[in-house]
Amino acid sequence: SNEGDLILDPFSGTFTTAAVAKRLRRKTISIESQEEYVKIGLRRVLNYTQHFGEQLLKPEKNTKITNGRNTNGKNLKDEESFIGDLFNVIS
Repeated sequence: SNEGDLILDPFSGTFTTAAVAKRLRRKTISIESQEEYVKIGLRRVLNYTQHFGEQLLKPEKNTKITNGRNTNGKNLKDEESFIGDLFNVIS
């Protein structure tokens, strides 16, 4: 697409398409039926801080790694082994 073009995203989810389009100076029409995702879009794309009196905060990320374990306390080597085994079964 070119700068100024219109981008349609009928299943917006977390509004990644709209966020990128905004950065690249495109116009967007984003459609999402799930209210929680609409709130993400309002915060992420339009920089809203409130929606009908509710604070729109960034979700907390759960990716911190400490001593080889994720924040859920699972050993990352075990997860990597499981994922490797899973792909071996699929292929």
